[in-house]
Amino acid sequence: MKGFNILIGLCFLVLLGFCNEVRADSYSTSEMYDNCKVIQSMSENKTTSVDGYKASYCVGYFTGLAEMHDAMSVVTDVKMYCTPDGVNYEQTILMFLKYVDENPEIRHKKAILSYIDFLHKSFPCE
Repeated sequence: MKGFNILIGLCFLVLLGFCNEVRADSYSTSEMYDNCKVIQSMSENKTTSVDGYKASYCVGYFTGLAEMHDAMSVVTDVKMYCTPDGVNYEQTILMFLKYVDENPEIRHKKAILSYIDFLHKSFPCE
């Protein structure tokens, strides 16, 4: 059964490679940072309808990545990070914004790689 799960996981990863044209992982960290930055403004009630769209996109993008990680960790028994109970998506996104502010050299990298690296460093599995 474990071999079958690994096979399914590998097939999933191959299919993800074909989804690159959909732009699922080709946003730069800088682009996602700009979309997610409005979340800070939302807490201060300084938003527009465009800001709402950007914030929704940001939350959806990172929620999707988290759910993909959870699904893959079940299939492969490998976790890249372990978010503690009680930490929500908004908190994680705000922490990511701070991480990008402190590491501006990552702005050109793909958002998915920067986010996974941030999570791995911030929430290591014990």
